[in-house]
Amino acid sequence: MNLKQFSGTIFGDFMNNKIAFAVFERLVMFCEKFENARRQNFWSLMTERKLPAPSRLEWDKLMETDGKVRSDLTAFQRFILEQEETMAESHGAGRKYEPRRGVHH
Repeated sequence: MNLKQFSGTIFGDFMNNKIAFAVFERLVMFCEKFENARRQNFWSLMTERKLPAPSRLEWDKLMETDGKVRSDLTAFQRFILEQEETMAESHGAGRKYEPRRGVHH
């Protein structure tokens, strides 16, 4: 019996046991939730590195207050929108904030 046959036999026996199958289902659900949270955390990490320094400081303060914020994609999106509104207000009423790009003469 090779490894593939052995693992297939073990998996088949495992699936026949209802309790083990219920545990397996819960484990799969946990892994899916963990993977989703990990993806959100990765997205937040990659995006927060591109934040301007003042916004990054605000984000760091928010994370110190509530560590769960980092893996909460909705909270991060809300934070980004608030930062955008703050920048727009600080650059003149009614004008949208436009970051500078390229070389200016």
